[in-house]
Amino acid sequence: MPQNNNIPLKCTAIGQFLYNNCSMLAEKTVEIQYSRQSELYSKYGEKGKKFSLQDCKYHIFYLGESICLCSKTLFLDYMQWVKVLMSNLGIHEKYLITNIEIIKEVISECASQGQITKEDISVVFEYLDAGLMAFKNEDTFSPSYIDKSTEYGELAGQYLDLLTEGQKKEASYLIFEILEEGASIKDIYLNIFQPSQYEVGRLWQTNKISVAKEHYITASTQNIMSQLYPRIMTQQKNGHTVIATCIGSELHELGIRMVADFFEMDGWDSYYLGANTPASSIIQMVKDTNAQLVIISATLSINVHKLKNLIEDLRRSKDLDDTKIMVGGHPFNIDPDLWEKVGADLSAPDAQQSMEVANELFE
Repeated sequence: MPQNNNIPLKCTAIGQFLYNNCSMLAEKTVEIQYSRQSELYSKYGEKGKKFSLQDCKYHIFYLGESICLCSKTLFLDYMQWVKVLMSNLGIHEKYLITNIEIIKEVISECASQGQITKEDISVVFEYLDAGLMAFKNEDTFSPSYIDKSTEYGELAGQYLDLLTEGQKKEASYLIFEILEEGASIKDIYLNIFQPSQYEVGRLWQTNKISVAKEHYITASTQNIMSQLYPRIMTQQKNGHTVIATCIGSELHELGIRMVADFFEMDGWDSYYLGANTPASSIIQMVKDTNAQLVIISATLSINVHKLKNLIEDLRRSKDLDDTKIMVGGHPFNIDPDLWEKVGADLSAPDAQQSMEVANELFE
């Protein structure tokens, strides 16, 4: 059973300090920043200050998450994401740089008050300085996830265009037309739904679509997947059972639902639990179904600690010693060692490879 032995206790301690004091640290940081850069108030007003406070809390929480997991990669990925987002919102990066520099000051003050040690400070500064280095690269270009030179690229672009224009019925017709022409459901999932969902996230990040539009497109794709579900059922079962869920209150459920469907198509009995399922209910479902595999997804790195806690709950449960745990999602794709740090048995970057890795293990 994988153990989380490669995360130093000091990382967990300082990460926990940042979690617990996130609001206090963010409030001090924003007050100092608005006193030094007085033009912020005239530009963005009280509403802007509230957004600044919210953003600062995210910076500190992501910082704490990354340190807790000893994954500088997660924090660098987050900082690059924020840089692109702010650039496309027309907010000059100097404000974000100043914000990070003041966070360092505020945390240094905590050390002078004995709340944390100098060793803790060195760890925090290492991560923050690495984050600041990300801003030396002036490129904020974010390429499309839809490659129209590929076999299904044009169709993926057409599908997303229809949903962006609010034409859900036409998008559904397009998918069923592709099916009638010989494409498999796996082809559609991997080559149309997956890149179009990645592209939706990029369009929101670059301020091309609203949150409401992002949610509409995702909900529409989920609805079309529901229409396809009767076609993925297979009479030939392999005797294996999988539970698929995403962590906590994450709303990014589409990816893990695709994974569950791939397993179903391959002959597994799959139980897709979605989001907001309590750990106790997940554990009970594993026992009730005698599932050999549990797959847990996290899209946001800010939620990886919750995923880690769920794995620990599963490991402590009686009668689940032989149950294997697979993890996936964006954080695990950018940090290839993260799955071991959270105590999982397996990880894979997409639905197809998840199924292949699992089948190889259980053969």
